[in-house]
Amino acid sequence: MMINSLASDNPFWDAWKNGNGDGDKFSFLYSVFLTIGVMVTVMACAINLWTRKMPMKDFMNAIYIVVGAGVIGGSIFGKLGTGIPIYKIVFFWEAGMSFFGAFLCGFVGGFVFLYLKRDKTKISIWTYADCIVPHVLLGQAIGRWGNLFNHEILGRPIDIKNFQWLPSWVWQRLFYYADPSTSELSKELIYREPLFLYEMIGTFLSWFIIVFFIKNLGIIFSKKPWKVDPLAFPVKKGIKKEELVYRDTYEDIKYKIELNSEGELYRLSKRQAWMKAYFLYQANISDVNRAQKIIDNHVNIYLKSVEKINNYKYKLNEQIKKEKENFKNKKIEQEKLKANIILLKNTYKENIKDLIPNSSRFKNFITRDSSELYAINNPDKYFVINSGVLASSYIIIYSMIRLILDSFRNRYELAFKWNPVMNYLSIGGIFVLGIIVLIIAQFIAPKKWREEGWLYEKSY
Repeated sequence: MMINSLASDNPFWDAWKNGNGDGDKFSFLYSVFLTIGVMVTVMACAINLWTRKMPMKDFMNAIYIVVGAGVIGGSIFGKLGTGIPIYKIVFFWEAGMSFFGAFLCGFVGGFVFLYLKRDKTKISIWTYADCIVPHVLLGQAIGRWGNLFNHEILGRPIDIKNFQWLPSWVWQRLFYYADPSTSELSKELIYREPLFLYEMIGTFLSWFIIVFFIKNLGIIFSKKPWKVDPLAFPVKKGIKKEELVYRDTYEDIKYKIELNSEGELYRLSKRQAWMKAYFLYQANISDVNRAQKIIDNHVNIYLKSVEKINNYKYKLNEQIKKEKENFKNKKIEQEKLKANIILLKNTYKENIKDLIPNSSRFKNFITRDSSELYAINNPDKYFVINSGVLASSYIIIYSMIRLILDSFRNRYELAFKWNPVMNYLSIGGIFVLGIIVLIIAQFIAPKKWREEGWLYEKSY
């Protein structure tokens, strides 16, 4: 049984000071915890995808890209500027991993892969993000324990007596073998606050909040289906089958059947009531087709405008080419050539004048309107948490954790070494980006860019 000893009784420091050790003999656990963190994250994502009945093939293929790019990116970002040999910047099993580098490279790799697959799978990139990104917090929480055995991610000097409530194998490791800023070997034992532990607790709590609270905000605060229509959603008390109001759903709804003197009574659990009311609700096909036709017509205006402009441009080039051939063959004079070309270009500009406003891809994208389709799939206007909110919540919450904890970090261990201002500006920028993405995901994207046949927080 381990019992906390006096602060001066530290076998790790004594071994180092007396020259009987070469750092922490358990430093290999750094890569072990890193690997476990990745595995737990992958498992949590896979379970989430499985419960939503989403295909696993593309996710499993994306893992190789995300993990590979993330590990290499984290190692490169974490070791650049440290003075180590350039070939060692990819030694991810050694100390000096940057989470921001890992997340950035892994996210970009996974995003590009799944984005290119979206038209085939008909799964929104928002949906993939919600199923994957929040669970990165679990991997972070586990991986931070590796920092303990590497004696890194520590904060200000502390009185260790205030931390001896921790197990001795933890508090006895709260010191640097070498100054991270100068790489000079430590000459005296200076205990420091366990920032890695604070971040571990913060990331785990953040995961819990996002996955179990933010995800269910709609269900918690929205009006309840069983109050909107008790005959369609008999939660409080059972009703006879002939009284039951049916709604089309993608899957069969499971009713609880109770027997009493009146015969069979049908009831719904609250979960099944929400499934019938929104998550499995299937809108009228003719209404959906009408709403989708509005979206398609809007897109076709852009496509047809671009096609006509390209045709006019092709004709212009052919006509100019023909005029130049006439000049080359001395059928017309140079002055006539110039006049004809000017006339052709003016005619071209006149022909495309009314097409130009509709030929902008960006304008067409911004002015698209899917509000009718969104309303059809949520006829009772329940408040729901839309796809993308969980992923953006991760960006916001983790940025807040870093903004707080980085103020206690050694400069060497910041995302931007030796430049705290740039570090805080970058994290602050990511925080603002997270808020913008959340607003777009919750309030703008669902009513502007959704289309029939895709999977969002529900199937359309």
